[in-house]
Amino acid sequence: WQLRCSFTGGELPRWRKRLKFMATSCLLLTFLTVAFVLAPMNGEGGLYMLLCTSSMLYHHLLNPMAALLSYLLLEREPHLPRSDVRWALLPTLAYAAVILPLNILRGIVGPYPFFEVYHQPVYVSVLWAVGLLGVNYLYAWLLWHLGGGRPRSARGPQISSRTAWYSCFFQVQELRDQALISGKLSSLEVQCGQRTALMGISVWQ
Repeated sequence: WQLRCSFTGGELPRWRKRLKFMATSCLLLTFLTVAFVLAPMNGEGGLYMLLCTSSMLYHHLLNPMAALLSYLLLEREPHLPRSDVRWALLPTLAYAAVILPLNILRGIVGPYPFFEVYHQPVYVSVLWAVGLLGVNYLYAWLLWHLGGGRPRSARGPQISSRTAWYSCFFQVQELRDQALISGKLSSLEVQCGQRTALMGISVWQ
């Protein structure tokens, strides 16, 4: 679908763009977690080992970078509203909703140190959760912004319904005066808020 849109000049459906936004956010979370959390915990050489060796080269580095470049360069349309930024948190919350209870029930340990609830105080686990979700939201907003997202105010001037209908009224009055003078059928395209109407007035002599 993406290749077809790239060659034909079309744009992705909005729901596909939203899914790509969520997937790219997930992969970026993986990269950032490895680079700034797991690599320092592994000491000297940890960054190289986790980003550039074995299958981790693809999972932790190449796949996130490919998704990021694809999203920013090839999929700028359609624009997503800012409210879609919160959807980037959904995969993270779904993952935590499975892994965290398994750690609490001692079904598994990890797979990341911040999930090891019995190896750290409760407040540390809470700080990890708040910090990761906060960072997730922050870079998801940055991704949305760099990917062509626009706030509601940038979509065009918002005109109140009362102002729009006053404008319509005066345009119709002007049309009627023109029809009275000429005695001919007149028509005018009147913009009423989001709707456009073609109005006609006929005056018989």
